[in-house]
Amino acid sequence: MPDGSLRRDGGPSDRPGVLRLSAIDNVLVALRELQPGEAVADGPRSFATRAAVPFGHKVAADDIDRGAAIVKYGEVVGRATQQIARGDHVHVHNVVSARLPGHTGTDPRPAARRAEGGRP
Repeated sequence: MPDGSLRRDGGPSDRPGVLRLSAIDNVLVALRELQPGEAVADGPRSFATRAAVPFGHKVAADDIDRGAAIVKYGEVVGRATQQIARGDHVHVHNVVSARLPGHTGTDPRPAARRAEGGRP
């Protein structure tokens, strides 16, 4: 299914607009800037984006509850700070990182590991 991107010659491309990195991920990676309302294909499913999603950013593949894990690369990379609907842009405005200090300035590593300079 074409996704609205263009080939170098200006014709439509059949390159997908998103990429699922792991079968258990609940987010997809935008392979180009996605426009609000744009249809994206996720395997046999398709859905519309609810907001603009910049290149390289995440888009929710499913509804994600507040506090639920954000899974990318098959790993938990963060937690939802609010309800996120399928097709929403997933970024620092609605996620706190499980790996790095987030926009709230909190460090998710236990205090003892921070003091040791250890990795999470």
